[in-house]
Amino acid sequence: MASGQDVGVYGHGGHTGKHRMLYRKEAAEAMQIDWMKRDEMSQAIPPAYTEWVGRHLLAYLQKAL
Repeated sequence: MASGQDVGVYGHGGHTGKHRMLYRKEAAEAMQIDWMKRDEMSQAIPPAYTEWVGRHLLAYLQKAL
């Protein structure tokens, strides 16, 4: 998948407007989640984003202490 391309992992896949919704295999690759069904991925927070939030939270908490 080309980087910088707007994609969506929601609904049941396909095309809608200017955004292209991903199908299961593409969604799994984009979100780095290979253990979920497509509909489950549409509700998931990607592990890479969770890690990013966690790192920023740790940095903030370390400054606060």
